[in-house]
Amino acid sequence: PLDIDPDYLSINVICEGEAQNLWLGTYGAGVIHLDLKTDQWKRYHRDLPTGTGLSSNQVRALHVAKDGIVWIGTWGGGLNRLDSKTDTIKYIKSSLNNDQTLSSNNISAIYSTNENSLWIGTNKGLNQYDPISGQFKRYLHQPTQHNSLSNNMVNTIFRDRKGRLWVGTRYGLNCLLETQDRFLRYFFYSEQHSNSNTFKSIFEDRSGVLW
Repeated sequence: PLDIDPDYLSINVICEGEAQNLWLGTYGAGVIHLDLKTDQWKRYHRDLPTGTGLSSNQVRALHVAKDGIVWIGTWGGGLNRLDSKTDTIKYIKSSLNNDQTLSSNNISAIYSTNENSLWIGTNKGLNQYDPISGQFKRYLHQPTQHNSLSNNMVNTIFRDRKGRLWVGTRYGLNCLLETQDRFLRYFFYSEQHSNSNTFKSIFEDRSGVLW
């Protein structure tokens, strides 16, 4: 059994890996890897006395790549790159004076359809990350630009079958026109603080309709 305080074991995100295994991101206990074949589990977390392990135990987002790399989005500790074959962890964090780094260390979503690009949602905008070059491209809300991201608090990211990238935020749904570097915005109501304009998840059905 997991010897963890139940208050910290609340699960924020579940991600399926290969060979029947699950990765669980928790509220305050780090990441738990569960092998469904053997019922064995392994925990990756921040060891406070030694300062080793994950950069933060509060995990909000996960993505498992085909090469065995697990991308872990933490709240407060930035992005963690875990090599599940060697158990080595690399921290990737925001730098205040470098706009080619992560825009915030508070990560809320990770999405990828290929291993050459990661889309990372934070509380300070959307980021496109190239794991090869290590460079970030930021997409931020600009109050005077109506084709910018509608809100910097990104909750969910999704690419539909037509290849369009959708970004759900605290205020509004956005479709990124990647070749033009601009967004189309969608709202249910015009009131800026209406909860009806908060998008937490996006799903596409068989007919190509988004929910």
